[in-house]
Amino acid sequence: MKIRQEWHAIASSLLFIALAAYVIQVSASLPSLGGMMPSFAAGGIALFSAIRIVEALRGLRKPLREGEDRFVSVSPASLRPMGMLALSLAYVGLIFVTGFFSASLIFLVAASLFLGVRNWLAIALTAAILIPAMYAFFILFLNARLPAGLLI
Repeated sequence: MKIRQEWHAIASSLLFIALAAYVIQVSASLPSLGGMMPSFAAGGIALFSAIRIVEALRGLRKPLREGEDRFVSVSPASLRPMGMLALSLAYVGLIFVTGFFSASLIFLVAASLFLGVRNWLAIALTAAILIPAMYAFFILFLNARLPAGLLI
């Protein structure tokens, strides 16, 4: 099945905006500024999704030139945004089960693999820098009380 790529962009962006709204709503209940990082990330997702919708609407106004193919096939590759949506939802749920830092580590590895990163050294280095930096920022600097878990 083929659909025009602008409609594909609009549909996936609307789903991301809905996810961002859900994440902001859920993270608002986290104690002591614990929802700041998820809310900030969700706000960024919503902002970039809104920009993507505006660009897609501009593209719909342009007439198709002869021989131009602005259609996408609905295939596993085109459903990647939905896979990231599912991973993000799992991440939010996992925060309350395993704790913020454990869930963040699992999400980092899962999202990297899902997006095609196969360099384990790069993933490990990213995690070795990102997790302690998040700890320093949220725990030491902001004194936030994040959901406790397996590691911290």
